[in-house]
Amino acid sequence: MHPTYKPVGNLASLGREINIQQMEQTRERLTFLSILNRAMPIVITLISSVGCIVFLKFYLFTTAKQFASDFQSQNLSAFASGDSFQIANQLNSLSSSVHWVCISASKNSLEFYHRRNQTNCDESFLRAAIEVPANTASAIKVRLLLTTPEVLQWACLGFAGLQILLLWTLFIGSRKSALREERFRTGEKLVLYQFAEQVAHDIRGPLSALRAAVSTINSNDEQKLILEAAATRISGIADDMLMKKRSWPTRDFRETVPIRDLASIIQALVDERRGEVTDAVTIRLGKSPSSDFSILGTRLALQRIFSNILDNSIQATASGEILVGFELTSTSVSISVIDSGPGISSEIVPLLFKRGATFGKKKGNGLGLSYVKETVESLMGNVELFSELGRGTHVRCTFQITDH
Repeated sequence: MHPTYKPVGNLASLGREINIQQMEQTRERLTFLSILNRAMPIVITLISSVGCIVFLKFYLFTTAKQFASDFQSQNLSAFASGDSFQIANQLNSLSSSVHWVCISASKNSLEFYHRRNQTNCDESFLRAAIEVPANTASAIKVRLLLTTPEVLQWACLGFAGLQILLLWTLFIGSRKSALREERFRTGEKLVLYQFAEQVAHDIRGPLSALRAAVSTINSNDEQKLILEAAATRISGIADDMLMKKRSWPTRDFRETVPIRDLASIIQALVDERRGEVTDAVTIRLGKSPSSDFSILGTRLALQRIFSNILDNSIQATASGEILVGFELTSTSVSISVIDSGPGISSEIVPLLFKRGATFGKKKGNGLGLSYVKETVESLMGNVELFSELGRGTHVRCTFQITDH
């Protein structure tokens, strides 16, 4: 019995790198720097705004405290004698440079002086109240409500406005940068699709020659059938590349394939691969399901999915066996490809579906499994890979049944 492995979750596509772990670390660093670069202006703006608020409150506090100390020291005799008339004269002489809003004075809790230059004498964010308490038996108490100078208020408002303008400018710049990047990626994809279209067109000439050469073979042996099947698959891949170009930038699979046809597709691939492997490798196919239900997809897409998976298993298995099995439930069908190869380390497994990631193959380009994942998920399916060193590899594709 093949061992049970811990499944690997869905993985995102990423560009090709030689060192996969270094690639992952580089991506994480770039992501962190990108977030930091976008968040830094906001953080600086918040810190600057808080600094401005703290400065205004500190200015109010220190100014009020200094005024109370100076006023008390300058009028010690009046406070000591309880001369409310002199205190009132001193308060009348206060200039506007003190930035007072309201002034009041009381003796034995009875107010004898009140003066204001604004109707509202309540404390607020930009106002601070200070009391000059009595230090003698005369019990004279002076209360002043001070405010910050208008020039400071306007300076802070202007500073806040500049910060908002800076944020808005950075936001617009970020949006323009994102749009430029999107246009670049769109242009890059268009170039790739144009290149694929040209390749698909140019490959038809040699393919026609190959088909003509195969048709001259009189026998109907297995080798001829394999060559014909391979030529048909190459033709289908070329047609698929042209279809992707014509339907770019959006492509949606709306076709369905009966499950019995899926089984026949996999049967044909297995028969083809049996002619390619050495006697040291055995490919076994489990019982094919017989069902009238269907799954999303096209025959060509399903051929390419399982062709890539089988090719990986064959390349990884120098000797041993490869098992291909089906599991049909009321809602889904799963196809498993299990090999007895050397297996893959747990550090590498999470990276294998990333575009450009390859392991243990000298000529690998890291495109097969990434295509498998992208295509299976576009068909509303799921692909999982389980592997351990020395215990082989298990790839399972699950597709949802579309009708009952």
